[in-house]
Amino acid sequence: MDNIVTPVALLLFNRPETTRRVFDEIRRARPQKLLVVADGPRPGHPEDAAQCAAAREVVACVDWPCEVLTNYAETNLGCKRRVSSGLDWVFEQVEEAIILEDDCLPHPTFFRFCQELLEKYREDDRVFHISGDFFRTAGARNRYSYFFSRYNFIWGWASWRRAWKHYDVEMKLWPEIRDGKRLEAFFGDEAEARQFTEPFQQVYEGKVDTWDYQWGFAMWAHGGLSIRPNVNLISNIGFGAGATNTTAASPNANLPTAAMEFPLRHPPYLMRDVYEDQFLPDGMGRKPLARRVAGKVKRCLKKATPEPVRRAARLGIASISGAMNAAVTLAVPTHKRRWKKVSQNPAPHWDWRNKIISGLVPAGSSVLDLGCGAQTLRRHLDPTCRYQPSDVIVSTPDVIFCDFNAGVYPAVKETYDFVICSGLFEYIRKPEEFLQRVPPLGRTMIFTYSPAVPGQTRLHRLSVNWVNHFTREEMEALLERNGLRWEALYTHDQAETIYRVQAKNQQAM
Repeated sequence: MDNIVTPVALLLFNRPETTRRVFDEIRRARPQKLLVVADGPRPGHPEDAAQCAAAREVVACVDWPCEVLTNYAETNLGCKRRVSSGLDWVFEQVEEAIILEDDCLPHPTFFRFCQELLEKYREDDRVFHISGDFFRTAGARNRYSYFFSRYNFIWGWASWRRAWKHYDVEMKLWPEIRDGKRLEAFFGDEAEARQFTEPFQQVYEGKVDTWDYQWGFAMWAHGGLSIRPNVNLISNIGFGAGATNTTAASPNANLPTAAMEFPLRHPPYLMRDVYEDQFLPDGMGRKPLARRVAGKVKRCLKKATPEPVRRAARLGIASISGAMNAAVTLAVPTHKRRWKKVSQNPAPHWDWRNKIISGLVPAGSSVLDLGCGAQTLRRHLDPTCRYQPSDVIVSTPDVIFCDFNAGVYPAVKETYDFVICSGLFEYIRKPEEFLQRVPPLGRTMIFTYSPAVPGQTRLHRLSVNWVNHFTREEMEALLERNGLRWEALYTHDQAETIYRVQAKNQQAM
């Protein structure tokens, strides 16, 4: 694609390293106009002056034909006033813009995605916002390039002056909407409305230094919708000690991105996708069912446990967390409705595993695919391989039924060359039993696992129905404990490992 015609706005502060990575992607897109908004150094932070100057120096290196406009604060205005006033300035200069903060690393296709949709919906007042964020591990279920949502995520986004004119950093409409129970009517659910009532009230009272809740409120108050892609186009690289707001570890940090396919496939309607809107990142909106059940079970157990025992647990003398975790794990069901949808609509996001695994299986091999889903592995295998699918959903007559969490293992009459367990082990409640019963079904087992990482709690994993919580070291120790010889063959983005496993009495790999 030629240079991006749409103006790009970059918001930065005091992080030259993340700024440089984001700016490098902007340089690749070569926009014709770049608007830079920067906050000033904070009082009492002597290192800020040099860091702010270094971040501004990064964007001084524009080496392509580009008009550069800057709006730099000499003193620190803070997140609320600097971003809101900076975006006011951006939309005074231009009718529409693609907006990135200094820690929001875009996929190269993000710019074209935004540019085409800014043009398509330029005159449609129903659309307020175009987001680059998609937080779900599975791909979107629809067959289009994007869907419409009530949530306007701001880790890489785009909008128009016509929509931004409704933005009010002070949220003056909030008391009327709050007192008139308009939020409850909007959500149709009092519990979900309460998730936003408290933060909106705190923002209105000036207790939170932020600008983004006001943007979501403006969109809802004026009946707007957001566009969200069916793949993730933005990775937030700013979580950690150097951040202003996102200082804690998060499962939403450093998410992998994927390319948007062109030409875009546009939905033939403009309606909110209620299904996709139920999958929200931590800290936003109503918690998914698994987390609500987990929380309730944990609260009940805590209430039933005498205070001396709880006090001892806090002091490390005894622990009730094991009992809680066991109960929480049992509270998460096997989501057969979800897997039925997966079997009907394969998720492209997962297909990288199938491509790698197929390369490990020689021609002419017999293959048992556990948790086969839509059987996408089959098309990557050599045509001479003999493929046997097995799943909790019997989507085709040749699928052998299994439900590991119910203790139902596939009834097979032979030993296969390869047993494949791709994207499956995270959902296994009884991993020891699984590792005793599955490897004997084949001469070699290939399986994948996404280990727990620092900052990722058991409840984070339960929110996507992952019922076990092993680190990589614990996973490998578990294999050893069960008499298995393992080899880590591939690690994807430091987040998921593909293992080749054999019983120790099998021939060496």
